Amino acid sequence: MDRTRRRRPIRRDAEADALIDRLVAPTGLRAVFQPIVRIADGEVIGYEALCRSVKHEKTQPSDWFALASQLDRRVELERACLRAVAKHGAPPDDALLFVNVSPALLAQPDSVHLRDKLPHRLVLELTEREEINDIAGLRAPARRSPPTCSGRAG
Repeated sequence: MDRTRRRRPIRRDAEADALIDRLVAPTGLRAVFQPIVRIADGEVIGYEALCRSVKHEKTQPSDWFALASQLDRRVELERACLRAVAKHGAPPDDALLFVNVSPALLAQPDSVHLRDKLPHRLVLELTEREEINDIAGLRAPARRSPPTCSGRAG
């Protein structure tokens, strides 16, 4: 990969909002999965979920999140990513699913329902792009309630 390539500057205009609008639309993103392999034996132990645009965009996913942050739409973009990931269900062979989330997303009470649509063997990776001032405050929304039985015993 040519790392000398210049990235396009982040825009702050109608074009920028239009890009985020396209991405957060119900069919704007698709999920792809990168295997996580245990080096000792080569076993796939999990998959990292990543999102890509359904349509070709001139900017990279990392630029989308930076732009969404500047437009105060990062949580909206993250929610769209989680919805795209949830469509795929659980990874094969009871593997772990790793998803990147921001502290801002976890701090939103209405984001919990999205987490509950993801597989049970879930690892939430906190993005390194935001400072965490209240780690204790993030623990409660990050915890998943234990599964409940809806059937009758007996």
